[in-house]
Amino acid sequence: MIPPTLPLLTPGEALQAFLQAQQVKQSELADRLGRSSQYITDIIKGKKAFDLELALELEAALPHFSADAWAQLALSYLREQQRQSGVLTRATVLNRQPVSVELIRHGWVEDDRDPAELERRLQHFWSHCDIACHFKSSTALATDQHALQAWSIQVYLQAQRQELPPYEPARMPQLIKDLQKLLAVPGAVTKVADIVRSYGIAVVLLPHLPRCPVDGVAADNAGHPYLGLSLRHGKLDQFWFTVFHELAHIEKQHDAVSIDVDVFKSGETTANEEEANRIARDNLIENEAYLKFLRLGKTDIASIHRFAYLHDIHPSILLGRLKFEKQLTWKQYAREHVSVREYLF
Repeated sequence: MIPPTLPLLTPGEALQAFLQAQQVKQSELADRLGRSSQYITDIIKGKKAFDLELALELEAALPHFSADAWAQLALSYLREQQRQSGVLTRATVLNRQPVSVELIRHGWVEDDRDPAELERRLQHFWSHCDIACHFKSSTALATDQHALQAWSIQVYLQAQRQELPPYEPARMPQLIKDLQKLLAVPGAVTKVADIVRSYGIAVVLLPHLPRCPVDGVAADNAGHPYLGLSLRHGKLDQFWFTVFHELAHIEKQHDAVSIDVDVFKSGETTANEEEANRIARDNLIENEAYLKFLRLGKTDIASIHRFAYLHDIHPSILLGRLKFEKQLTWKQYAREHVSVREYLF
């Protein structure tokens, strides 16, 4: 005789059954977790993801059931659900979001031959997708929003692992002065991360992903600010502009732009972005000195080098601004630009 098919319990339903067996009320579990009762209800109804972080919380809150057991329960449910709905392959998992291949290639998500386990790891990575950040990115290139999300999530995860002193906003002017002392020598960029971290701001250097033309990102994690740099172009002037641009967002406590808002294709610049651009520009070159240089009407390479020497900056920083403001073409003095990738990657 064939045994009847047992109903497949979701992880949330299994949690509900466990609570009933242990005579623990949902409200009591919510108190133990420091969560709302609605949060527990959403878990039970499957409206909230049953991920590894929840498994660890449940291990601490409920005796006799480990985090490994909760995670295995969720994984078993996922496997059985997929078995009943059809064969799950690794290719199927990766094709759901093409950027997943890049996450594995860069080591941001550990690969696994078991498709269900690989999907669980990807889901855990994407469970952090509700962070909000400021981005400095190209408005001329098409942006894959999933790639942008993935990059910003990885910056956030790496920033969380850094142990730093408390961030004190009043010390930001001194940080800017410390960084300005490095503008003349390309190799000094190796000191930037340690200096910024010493002021309580996490720094992450992370290669950009395909179709993710992002240069930098700034965000605040519960009073712990962090910034990420992609070195997408790798030129010295662009590196320094991005650093000061992102620090300006942190200093001015600009409200972050949610990463699901497509600010790249619109071609619009927000007031916060304009302010960050202005601050970065002025931190690199004192504006009155720059305007005086323009009034002289001499943009030959000798004059550029002389100005750079007098103001203790690298010539490429002045070149970058002149080209951005169309005082020079992008091709002029191209060999004067210095790459920072050899120092930082």
